[in-house]
Amino acid sequence: MTTLLFCLAIYCLLSIISVLLNVFFSNIQAIKAYRSELNGLSQKKRTVINRISVVIPAYNESKVVYRTVKSIMNNSYGNFQVIIVNDGSTDNTAIDLYELKKRYPKLIVVNQKNSGKSAALNNALFNYVNGDIMLVLDADSIASTDALAQVNLTFQNEKIIALSSNVRILHPKKFLEWAQFFEYLFSSHNRGSQVPLNMQYIIGGAGSAFRVPFLKMVGGYDINTPTEDIALSLKMINYFGNKDWVFGYSANAIFYTMPVHYYQELIAQRLRWRYGQIYELIKNKTMMFNHSGKYTFLFSFFRLPLAAFGLIVILTGPFLTFTSVFALLSLDYYLFLGLTLLLTFTLLFTLANEPKISISDKIKLICFSPALFVLLSVISFIEFIALILSFKKIKQAVKYGKADSGWNHVSR
Repeated sequence: MTTLLFCLAIYCLLSIISVLLNVFFSNIQAIKAYRSELNGLSQKKRTVINRISVVIPAYNESKVVYRTVKSIMNNSYGNFQVIIVNDGSTDNTAIDLYELKKRYPKLIVVNQKNSGKSAALNNALFNYVNGDIMLVLDADSIASTDALAQVNLTFQNEKIIALSSNVRILHPKKFLEWAQFFEYLFSSHNRGSQVPLNMQYIIGGAGSAFRVPFLKMVGGYDINTPTEDIALSLKMINYFGNKDWVFGYSANAIFYTMPVHYYQELIAQRLRWRYGQIYELIKNKTMMFNHSGKYTFLFSFFRLPLAAFGLIVILTGPFLTFTSVFALLSLDYYLFLGLTLLLTFTLLFTLANEPKISISDKIKLICFSPALFVLLSVISFIEFIALILSFKKIKQAVKYGKADSGWNHVSR
């Protein structure tokens, strides 16, 4: 029994260390990418002031839409337009938008029958957008004052046709909200580390931005998909390839999104994410191990297969958590101390390179190090439940060639 526990402990500890090393090297890559971006931009004049069309799809967002619009209107960047598409809301969203229109006359308000988020985005794209870049912002998100300027700065690289922004959780207070905060923190750095090797395959979340001509060339967003961002990203990579074009990331373009407050709603959110991810990976399976030369080797032979393998890792998450806790407690408390130190080091390294967080706030965040294992384990268990539930839906989606789509709402 002791030998078995020892083997389990070593296996789990090595698994945890491998994850931490991945985060560590991801941060190194993120630093190199950021410095390379700055060096490249400093060698040429920053004279291109792209017009940015901010599109905000909204469905029953009466409680939060005012704050979102205000954050954009108060942005320091000058050349932009704001389009809000009300997708047949049944609350007071239409009334609130009417009042916002009076306060901000340049605001474009579009009312349509309830057709889904993708349809709302396509309506704006093909009928109202007049900018060079289309930036998508959820109606419950907030843009930092220089977010649009930072997006424009990143697009000075003419090879970038789409980019993700740095998304943070807004004002976490409860346990579950802090778990999401650190998950987003590590996820953003991991996403940034993929850019130098052009391995990013999801351009999504608040602040995702696209060059309008390229977006129109692929026909905009797919309608029958639960994750319109993953579907669009893979469609663009499939259409243009990723050898000559870059799918980028802007660490300094910071957008804040509201956390999910309740466990059941977080499971529902992650169910949609995993269900959509599996559906899109199956639909685009020919992009894996592809010898056509259209995609980079690392993207086709490493990143996409790793995304599929990551689903298996999610299935083992709770098992690894429980066995590691049991095994480590049965052997030596010093192993837990070592794990805490590793997590602290990883968090320190991540925060050291995270822009626009004050020193005092970084010190406060470091205090969460002893609880990081528990916080991230909760997210792991939620992802496990969501993935199991998604298996029940994916078979029918693949059979009929379309997946359930619609709005995913959480309590405000």
